Amino acid sequence: MENQDALDAAKRLKKSKKEVLSRWEYIVRSEFTEAQKETKPHLMDSLPKFLDQVIQALMRTDGRGEDIEKIEEVSEEHAVDRATTTRFTIEHIIREYEILRKVIFEFLEQEKPLGIPARDTILNAIQAGQSKATSQFSNITVEQERNFRKQLEEKEQVFKTIFELAAAGKAIVDVSSGRFLQVNRRFCEMLGYTPDELLKKTTEEITHPDDSNLVINKIPEDISLISEGKVWSIEKRYLQKDGTPLWVLISGALYPAIADQPARVIATVFDITEKKQIENLKDQFINTLSHDLRTPLSVIDMSAQLLRLKSQDAAMVLKLADRILDNSKRCDSMIQDLLDTSRIRAGHVMWLHIEHCDLISIVQEAIDELSSLHGDRFIFNGPASVKVYWSKKGIRRIIENLCSNAIKYGAKNFPVLISVDEVDSTINLSVKNHGEPIPKENMSSLFQQFSRTRSAESSGTLGWGIGLTIVKGFTEAHCGEIKVHSTEHDGTIFTVSLPRDARPCQENRINQLKKN
Repeated sequence: MENQDALDAAKRLKKSKKEVLSRWEYIVRSEFTEAQKETKPHLMDSLPKFLDQVIQALMRTDGRGEDIEKIEEVSEEHAVDRATTTRFTIEHIIREYEILRKVIFEFLEQEKPLGIPARDTILNAIQAGQSKATSQFSNITVEQERNFRKQLEEKEQVFKTIFELAAAGKAIVDVSSGRFLQVNRRFCEMLGYTPDELLKKTTEEITHPDDSNLVINKIPEDISLISEGKVWSIEKRYLQKDGTPLWVLISGALYPAIADQPARVIATVFDITEKKQIENLKDQFINTLSHDLRTPLSVIDMSAQLLRLKSQDAAMVLKLADRILDNSKRCDSMIQDLLDTSRIRAGHVMWLHIEHCDLISIVQEAIDELSSLHGDRFIFNGPASVKVYWSKKGIRRIIENLCSNAIKYGAKNFPVLISVDEVDSTINLSVKNHGEPIPKENMSSLFQQFSRTRSAESSGTLGWGIGLTIVKGFTEAHCGEIKVHSTEHDGTIFTVSLPRDARPCQENRINQLKKN
């Protein structure tokens, strides 16, 4: 059955190949000014070949390594073309593959969701292609820079300008001591140091202890590597000034000592923290999911065993049946969160069942249920009734996730305040809690899937890191927006602002999808 799903996906992708390519081209040209002047064949490059390899991989779900190897070969060709004939950056390369993933899923899941094997095959192919292309692109970029540096060796001022203004982190390091000889602005920003502070440090001092074997002056010397100036790449962790680990991809070239200059490394440094976080998601997510599902499943199992022993006690049977039902709903809610997050991550539109409803009734129902779990912790402030055209289910999920977060991470001796107010045709729903404020540096990633702040991680409270992603997904599905204000004095306030009538929003999205 699973193989048939993958084969069906392969056939549909093959049939929709031209449409997929056309949609991808449209989005890329819309997003990248660098792509607008490229001819269609040049912009497409090896993408048709890449899609063919994805189709082949779907037709063979036995996980053959040769499929990944062919995908990586095509991706290398793509990287060479982008690096040598366009003005694309490594960020463009990454985004190209993200757009392709989104478009493939849009076409393949128009009628029904893909099965797990087919979805995993596509995601693995995209990740393998993206990883190979970015690595190859990075190496080519460094090689190009090395050649350029050789040509401009006598023009030191020009080199300094290029070095300083580079969008990627740049550093020159003394091979023997590991001390920084020169750093650029971007490298300092990545680590949180000033140039003067970094120039007093060695690579070992800012390297994570677990990666201490990957510092320049501890890497075994290779005479051929130094003499030929070949480019190498490593992944490691630096420590930012505040102690936060930072995953980086370092592409560098070793240069032998000349005149009064020591043997040195000229390195380009890319921040790959997000990429590493995604790689670690699978294990972390499975561990947390297993922990959270174990409790309701254990209750269901225990209650079922008691039913066999208490089958003659009608009152006990009813009580145990209710317990099984409640915990089954908990499991179903967790699974629904997973499915919604998966759709958001893949860039899918969240379709809503819009109906006429009373927001205040939905809020009160949510508060009643949350109070049964957490006690009398909630205070509501708002009008007696607010009539809206929204998704009851979607708004309930927004309230539950925001309130659960407030309970988890807020001060336990303060109540959680839920407020509703009306401003013309906009309805504002706010959830406020007191406690440790959210650090400013975490604000930009707060609504990203699987993102958790350091305070959340250090609190010991288990979480999937998807609650705020779901809130943002349902908010945007209503054509609304979510804002957060967090200070020690004011507490943390999440405010969801939605149009009173979300029907036009839903209709516009349906019409847009038909056009595309």
